[in-house]
Amino acid sequence: VKNKKKKIDVTVDHKDNNLFLNFKDNGTGVGKTMTEKIFEPFELGHNADDEEYHGHGLGLYFVKRIIDQHYGGGSVGAVNRNPGLEIQITFADVPRVSR
Repeated sequence: VKNKKKKIDVTVDHKDNNLFLNFKDNGTGVGKTMTEKIFEPFELGHNADDEEYHGHGLGLYFVKRIIDQHYGGGSVGAVNRNPGLEIQITFADVPRVSR
């Protein structure tokens, strides 16, 4: 939908010594087979010919590589929601810090 107001919700959760960062948008999501492929370099979750979208397919690739290389118990995943796509980054073995 053109001119749709784009929105990203960011939430943080902590459970069982795991820290979860969730990023959920209100877009159209990606195809079922794309939820893993979008973490590969130059893979786009949308039609590259659509002028409404932009990017080079590197952002999520770099996020996943950093988590994989620097946080042994961490992970990155994607899930289609209605509407949109949710990316969850998990950091394992993170003790809860009280304020």
